[in-house]
Amino acid sequence: MRDIKFRAWNLIDKSMVDWCSIKYSFDTFIKSKRYQVMQFTGLQDEKSIDIYNNDICYVEGHGNCLVKTCVYYGVTFVNAEGSEVSAIDCMPDGDAFTVIGNIHQHPELLENK
Repeated sequence: MRDIKFRAWNLIDKSMVDWCSIKYSFDTFIKSKRYQVMQFTGLQDEKSIDIYNNDICYVEGHGNCLVKTCVYYGVTFVNAEGSEVSAIDCMPDGDAFTVIGNIHQHPELLENK
């Protein structure tokens, strides 16, 4: 069973708020228009870093990809061209994925070069 945890991007201050800081007042963060809340996917990268929705990961064989969660398909990686690959499809092939940033602090990592 995976941990249920979140983090929040402060849209005003342009800063990330971690789970320890928001878990006891989570309702406030969810309802506030000041924060964009992101859920932990249950996955960790090859360096054991937690992967959250809206993180940017380098996915071997697919390049820099935005992490998206979907109720039906689980975690997917979307590259700059819009191609999607399921995290589950990456794992059996031994494709490595590494968190390199997030969409809020590093949007340039998704630019199509």
